[in-house]
Amino acid sequence: MKKAIIAVLVCVNVGLLMALILGVGAPKANAYQGSLMPNNTIMMTGQIRENEDAIYIIDMATEKLAAFEFQRKGNVRSMRPMGTRDLTLDLK
Repeated sequence: MKKAIIAVLVCVNVGLLMALILGVGAPKANAYQGSLMPNNTIMMTGQIRENEDAIYIIDMATEKLAAFEFQRKGNVRSMRPMGTRDLTLDLK
């Protein structure tokens, strides 16, 4: 019985060693391709006034910026669009 357990443990260790050598389960390296978010978008936040923040969303595929105002007044929170901008000229 002891020999069977030792044989199983040796096999498991050999398997783990092979997985370590071959890099099984290691994540593949990804190069930065302009965005860390899906669909090539970037989101940023900024403060406008004391209780008002802004959320900026840039779509790198279409080169457009959208800005939203996020307001907090007590327990009430609201978000409204501030506008959009075509960044084609700004990014060249």
